[in-house]
Amino acid sequence: MKVTRTSVFDLIFGKPLATADASHQAISKRVGLAVFASDAMSSIAYATQEILLVLALVGTSAFVLSIPISLVIVGLLIVLTLSYRQTIFAYPNGGGAYIVAKDNLGNTAGMVAAAALLTDYVLTVAVSVSNGVEQIASAIPALVNYRWELASLLVVVMTLINMRGVKESGTVFAIPTYFFLVTVTLTLVSGLIQWLNGSLATVTGVQAAHHAVENLSLLIILRAFSNGCTALTGVEAISNGVLSFKEPRGKNAANTLLVMSIILGSSFLGITLIAQAVQVVPAEFPTVISQIGSAVFGNTLGYFMLIAGAAIILIMAANTSFNAFPLLSAQVAADGFIPRWFTNRGNKLTYNTGIGVLALAAIALIVIFDARVTRLIPLYAIGVFMSFTLSQAGMVARWTRAGRLKKGETMRTSASAQVHDPHWQGKRLLNLVGGHHVRRCGGRVRHHQVQRRRLDHYHCHPRSRLHFPSHPRALPECRPDPKHQVRDGAADHPPNADHHPGRRRASRHPSTRRICQVDRPSLARRPYRHQSDQGRHSSTQVARTHRRGRAAHRGIALPPPD
Repeated sequence: MKVTRTSVFDLIFGKPLATADASHQAISKRVGLAVFASDAMSSIAYATQEILLVLALVGTSAFVLSIPISLVIVGLLIVLTLSYRQTIFAYPNGGGAYIVAKDNLGNTAGMVAAAALLTDYVLTVAVSVSNGVEQIASAIPALVNYRWELASLLVVVMTLINMRGVKESGTVFAIPTYFFLVTVTLTLVSGLIQWLNGSLATVTGVQAAHHAVENLSLLIILRAFSNGCTALTGVEAISNGVLSFKEPRGKNAANTLLVMSIILGSSFLGITLIAQAVQVVPAEFPTVISQIGSAVFGNTLGYFMLIAGAAIILIMAANTSFNAFPLLSAQVAADGFIPRWFTNRGNKLTYNTGIGVLALAAIALIVIFDARVTRLIPLYAIGVFMSFTLSQAGMVARWTRAGRLKKGETMRTSASAQVHDPHWQGKRLLNLVGGHHVRRCGGRVRHHQVQRRRLDHYHCHPRSRLHFPSHPRALPECRPDPKHQVRDGAADHPPNADHHPGRRRASRHPSTRRICQVDRPSLARRPYRHQSDQGRHSSTQVARTHRRGRAAHRGIALPPPD
C-alpha cells in the first residue's frame, strides 16, 4: 500500500472537517472544565509552598499565618469569580480582558491587555511544562541533564494533539485532569480523617531551604501573600474561551467557572490546612505536595499516585494556553492589530497559526532559560494581574454607562448590546472592589518577583502595546462619546486636508464610537483605502498626507499639492 502525503497528515492530525461542522466541535461543561481549569488547578501544587518559603525567613512560628493568608486569597478568588461571571453574561460571545478593555476603555487599553495575555500564555506553557519535567526529574535523577530536551518534546506532542481539534484534545486531556482532582480529594479526605483521629504523621528528615534571618513584619506578610496569589492564575481562561462551549455558551461557561473556583478554593485551603497539620518543612525538594503525600499515605501506592497526578497536571496546564492563545490571537487579528493569517483555520477547524506560534515561542523560552522554573516564574503572574485589572476597569465603565441609560434604551457597541440594568450599582461596586484589590496584588507581585530578581518586565508595561502595528482605528486620546452616537467627520475633513493641533474629529469607523482629541499631527493617521468615507485613496495620497502632517508639526512650509 502506497502511503501518500494526505494519508500521513490524516494519521497525525485526523481527517479534515468541513466548515459546517464547526458547531459540532464545541465542548461540554465536563470537557471544558478539564480543558480550561488545568492551569488554575495546577497552581495547587505550588501555591502553598510559595507562601511557606517566604514565611520560613521568619521561622516556623510564622507558619500559622499561612492559614489567614490563604483565606484572604480565597476571598479574592470569590470576588474574581463573581466578577468574571458578570463579564461572561455581558459578553456571551467571548468576554476576555482584551474585548472588555477595548470595548469600554479604548484600543490602547485593549492592546495592553492583549499583549499581557498573549505573553502570559506563552510563559504558562514554558513554566508548566518545565515544572512538570522537574517533578519527573526529581523521581528519575538521570533525566536532570535533559530537562529542556524533554520539555521541548512535550510541547511538540501537545501541539500535535491540539491540532487534531478542540473536541478531541479536550477528551485526551480530561483524563489526567480528573485523575489529579481525584488524587487530591483522596489525600485531603484521608488527611482530615487521620487528623481528627490523632493518627496523622508529621514530616521528619527534611532540611529547610531557608533559616530564620528576618523579623516578622508587614512586608514579609505581603510578600507571602503576593507569592500565594499565583493560585489565581488561570481564572480568566474560561471567559476568554466562551466560544468553545456548547450552546448556551454563556450559561455553560459561567457554570464551569463557578465549579472550577469552588474546587480550586477548597483544594487550596485544604492543602494549606494539612500542610500546617503535618508540619511541612518548606524546601525545594521534596516539595510540599510530596511531604503531604508521604505523611498521609506513607510509601504506598497513594503517594505515587499523588506525585504522578501533580506532575501530569503541571504538564497538562499548558493545554489551557493552547486553547486560549489561538482564540485570542484570532480576535486580535480580526481587529487588524496582528497579521490576518492568525484567523485562518486548519483542516480540523483549529487556528493552527496561533497554536504553532505559541509552541515555537514556548520552546524558545524553554531553551533560553534551560527549563529552569526559578528563572521563569517571576514573570508568570504579572501579565495575568494586568489583564485582571483592565478587565475589571472596563466592566466598571460599562456599568456606569448602563446606569445612564433609560428603560427601553439600547446602546450597541462593537462587541455587545447594552441596556439599562436596575442593579448596575451593585455590579459596578463588585467590579470596582475586584479591580482595586487585583491592582494592588499585581503591584505587589511585580515588586517582589521582578524588581527583587532584577528581571526585565517590559512585557507587562503599557509600552508592550508597541508590539502591535498601528491601526487606523486606534486613534489617540480617545474617550467615549457621551451621546453614544457615531459622528460623520467626512464633511468637516476633506480627504486631502491637513490635520492641525487641537482639532477635534470623529472616528471614521462606525465600530469605535469615539470622539478623539488629536494633540499632535504626527499621530493623526489617515484611514486606509477600505475605511475611507470619500472613496478610495491611493497609497501615494495617503503617504503625501502623512508627509504634510509631519512637516506641519515641525513648522516646515510645503508648497500646496498639485
